[in-house]
Amino acid sequence: MSAGLISMSHRQHDFRDDIESTIYVLLWVTLMFSVVTNRDVVPPFLSGTLDPRPFGNNGGVGKEDFLKGRSLLLSVEFPDRPALHALIDNLAYMLSVRYEPKPSDQARNTVAWLLQSSEPLAAAAYRESSISKYDERISQLQNHDATIALFEKALEDPGWPSTDDAAVPQVFETQVPQRPITKTGWYTGFLMEPVELACNEEIVQSEDTDLDEESNM
Repeated sequence: MSAGLISMSHRQHDFRDDIESTIYVLLWVTLMFSVVTNRDVVPPFLSGTLDPRPFGNNGGVGKEDFLKGRSLLLSVEFPDRPALHALIDNLAYMLSVRYEPKPSDQARNTVAWLLQSSEPLAAAAYRESSISKYDERISQLQNHDATIALFEKALEDPGWPSTDDAAVPQVFETQVPQRPITKTGWYTGFLMEPVELACNEEIVQSEDTDLDEESNM
């Protein structure tokens, strides 16, 4: 499911959500049935990004962050399948535009003169601008053509998929902590007990003071 539908369940589902789903299906199949490097980051990615738990209308942040930053691809590679890595990276970059703010009118006016100029360098500068790249990716999501073209380019790679690139089910073991921990790794009781002790000492001291005052009376 797309990040947008997870965070806004009332939103109308359209074909662009299905285009976004293609990258998650591809990633899930690859990670679950293919050898990859740095296996330790796979379980948290599967549980936190590909299988998120929405809370009300808040969710999908992990998928949105993956599309924008593609951090998984910085630490995980697919041995002997560079075309697969490029395919996932290009899909994520194209789809991330769904969650980027639209360029303001002021930003567009800033580069408008580049379109009006007859200089070749001006046209090249516009193509490299963030406005042009935003518009290009938005246009790629008007239909399925750009997505299909990325898949066809990957499948035309002479080195992948190879004839022996069979599915190999991957087994991931997760470790459940024996006791509650904070994000710093300290046992919560270590932080709570001194506070409770301090409170109890204050109460005892307060009670002793009251008794002394009553005895003096």
